Amino acid sequence: MGNKFDIDGVIQKAHKALNIGLLAQSIAQQARQNIESVNRIDSGVMRETIYIVTQEMDTYGSVTSSGFYRSSKTGYMSHHQVNPMAELGGNDALVGIAADYTGHNEIADHFLYGALEMGEEFLKSVVEPW
Repeated sequence: MGNKFDIDGVIQKAHKALNIGLLAQSIAQQARQNIESVNRIDSGVMRETIYIVTQEMDTYGSVTSSGFYRSSKTGYMSHHQVNPMAELGGNDALVGIAADYTGHNEIADHFLYGALEMGEEFLKSVVEPW
């Protein structure tokens, strides 16, 4: 028989080696910076609806609520809906953006995906030595 990859063992070692909540906070902060760097700030709703959920923390309750917001670019008011929190399972950590219009902006500029890539590189540096 060949070697069996023990993903559960790797996950346990990774949890011991790092605080997954701190990693999630770093990813959320990077996503905010990415939104700012691609000049996606208009009403600020997308940036203010970034949230983190782990076994130890839940910041969804502090996100900006649905409602009317003034555009800093046009001065007009527009309604923005905040989506429900995504489900979390097991030992997962979740970094989400609840603004209803996030999807098409993410497709264009990859601000959350880029932040997740940063987190992936960090995890690889922690896990690969094992």
